[in-house]
Parts: sequence; structure tokens; C-alpha cells
Amino acid sequence: MNAVATEIDIDQHNNKPITMITISPDGKYLVTYSKDDQSIVGWNVEDKDENLLKLYKKFKLSNKTDEICVSNDKILARLYDMSNKGAITKVRIYDMKNNQNIKLDLDLHYYNYCKFNFNSKGELVLYGEPLDKIYAYSKNSSKWKCERIYKIPNGFEAINISKDDKIFLYSDNSIYEWNLITEKSIKIFNSDEKICDYKVLNISDIELFLKSI
Repeated sequence: MNAVATEIDIDQHNNKPITMITISPDGKYLVTYSKDDQSIVGWNVEDKDENLLKLYKKFKLSNKTDEICVSNDKILARLYDMSNKGAITKVRIYDMKNNQNIKLDLDLHYYNYCKFNFNSKGELVLYGEPLDKIYAYSKNSSKWKCERIYKIPNGFEAINISKDDKIFLYSDNSIYEWNLITEKSIKIFNSDEKICDYKVLNISDIELFLKSI
């Protein structure tokens, strides 16, 4: 990822710092976001002009974005604050290829905490408090249908979602990997003390940690 990041033309964000980067599950499409510029830029990773990635799509946003992810089909999902007070959040989905907004058949609002990611099959897998459920949406014209719903096991909290249908959970000072397909979990980390910042762990942090153990 670092090698890719050095080839991004920051001029596309009006020289404002890039505050978020996400890449599609197949690694072929990259999206950058600048909080200061309120802009989203999409890049084709395999398409370069000398040492710079070629611009695919660029657009401005009208509200603050807290999280982003992108699918292999260039579908962008972003989490934004509806109240401007950090209290109520919502997921908005946009087809970058066809310039089309996408609706969910279960259009839910979340309070304070929400995580989501596209898996390799193109489904949007989403978790939000206080519902404590995992929702898997699949493409269905301009409205995506909720195909599967999973209940988080009692006593667990979701931390983040991988592209491989794995949910990282927290319980009793431990981090678990829960497989949505098999609905089985394994403990991957245990601490003698409470992990205070477990909710801020992103997928890259968790994957780096797993490689180190």
C-alpha cells in the first residue's frame, strides 16, 4: 500500500492532505478522500502515467465522511454524520461507473458506531450499534437487497469487517475472528487488561498484528 500511495497525485485534492485511503478487494481500484477538501478521487491501480496513477473519477461531497470502502465494481460506500453532531450516522452508496446513487432495502440509521466493507463477491457487509447485527446486501438494480442477517453472539462487540466474510469481535479483553460462513470463531489475541481503544482498530491494524504473532 505504501508504494501505491507515493504515486497518488495530491493535486487532485487541491493539495489538501489525503485523510483516508481504501482499496477494492481485488486490489485493482483505489479511492482517496480528503477531509479538508471534501473530495473523493478514484484511481485505477493498474493504469499509470509514468509514475502516477491515472485519475478515474473525482467528485465533491456536501457533508463530512467518516468511513469509506469500495467494491471491485467501483461501488463506493461511505459513512456520514446526519446530525453534524456525531450522534446519528448513515451509509450512502454510489455507483462510480454509472454515476448512480444506490438505496438499501433496509435503510437503517446507526448511533455512534458503524463498520462496513465489501467482500470479494461484491456484497456490502455492514454492522451498526445499537442493533448488534450483521447485514449482507447484494446488488439488485438501483436498490440493494438484504440477503443475510447475522446476530452478534451474546457478550461480543464487532470491531471491524474484512473482505473475506470475517468479523473481528471483542469480548472480555480478547479479540476474536468470527467467520460468517461457518459462524465459528477463534480467539486471536488476549490481554490481562481492558483494551481501551479496540473500536479504533482498522483492518490494516488487525492484519499487521496477525502477521506479527
